[in-house]
Amino acid sequence: MPTRQLAVTLIALLAFSLFPLSLKDAAASMAPGQWLTIPMRIDTVGAGDIYAFASDAAWDQVTHQILFIGAGYSHRIWNFLRYESQSDRWFHDFNLPFDSMSAQPSGSTHSYGNCATDTSGIFYFHYDSLYRFNTTTKKWLSSFPNNGLNNRAGSLKYFPEMNGMVYVAMGTVRLFDFSTHAWRTLATHVPMGMDLHNVAQYDPLYHCMILGGGQTYDSAAFYDNYYLNRMDANGKITLLARAPVAIGCNGVAHLVYDGATGNMLAVGADSVYSLDPIANTWTNLGHNTAAPGGVSFSIPEYGVAGFMPLTTYQFRNLVLYKPVPKAGSIMNIRFASHAGPVLMAVPNPFRGRLSLSAPGATKIEIFNTLGARVAVFQGEAAAWNAEGLSAGAYFARAFSSAGVLTKTLCLSR
Repeated sequence: MPTRQLAVTLIALLAFSLFPLSLKDAAASMAPGQWLTIPMRIDTVGAGDIYAFASDAAWDQVTHQILFIGAGYSHRIWNFLRYESQSDRWFHDFNLPFDSMSAQPSGSTHSYGNCATDTSGIFYFHYDSLYRFNTTTKKWLSSFPNNGLNNRAGSLKYFPEMNGMVYVAMGTVRLFDFSTHAWRTLATHVPMGMDLHNVAQYDPLYHCMILGGGQTYDSAAFYDNYYLNRMDANGKITLLARAPVAIGCNGVAHLVYDGATGNMLAVGADSVYSLDPIANTWTNLGHNTAAPGGVSFSIPEYGVAGFMPLTTYQFRNLVLYKPVPKAGSIMNIRFASHAGPVLMAVPNPFRGRLSLSAPGATKIEIFNTLGARVAVFQGEAAAWNAEGLSAGAYFARAFSSAGVLTKTLCLSR
């Protein structure tokens, strides 16, 4: 790590220890390309192996929470960990509707990639059933059946265009359709690991899902770790270029969504790689100075990817990484229903003033490329005067009950 960057990191850590900042404030203080470690401020001693056998936490865009469930070899009691961004508080809950599973004498109780959220504020956890938690009321709802694969080492993710939860494991892709409340198979024999540790991540910018990775124990050098695929909203699956690093959820690179570019990040122990899922190209973004491991998540609203690094039987810090946005990209994009509001900007590009409108929106915000908010308007229409601001890209976000839309604005002089 360069001396200047090391000094900045040490100063930031000292500041956080004396004057703790929320995750949101910490993310806003970061420069693109920066890594930052902040304390979790919650006691998780004894829960270390829970996170060693996991990959993903879920971010809920409705209540702004990180949610994660896990259980491990040594400690077979299920743990439910939540971080509420608006109150900057962590919650560690053991009273779950499926505590009886902790008494199993054998078999996997690991979480892997089985945590996901939809756009309505419901958190899902897949195990022997598809469990549901309302993030607003903080109550458990009735559960749905599991996917029938008899495999708990895959990955569960929401695909809004398909109106359901996708589960990826052992070369099979299944969908839990919200309209029928039933599972159906989308594909089999998809190139990926055929035993465990498979991954899936949804890309809200390109409306596709990247899936694969994982491993097959009898393959040479776990080559299956390097297979990734792109699935579009019609269920078409395309094999992508071989990943430059092994992808999975246990001891290899994690796959997380990059809200600054719309790409996927493969965050390994040594380097960070970026996958453009449409161009089908990989880029090495440089050395991973944090070596995160543990559990990963993405917060597009804050423009960061996050990691819960694992140490011996404790779990105390978050490591944030703020990717560098590419010119003209949409940053901080969230899931958005096709039935949601339409965000209009006229004219665009513009020289100093423009009109914004989003029918049904309650608020419109504008950010610069560093993620700093430069203007906020209440209601579904706004007239923005950008005189005095630097020319370049800005990003408007319109909030409504249907979701949030993000639009790129181009200020010229």
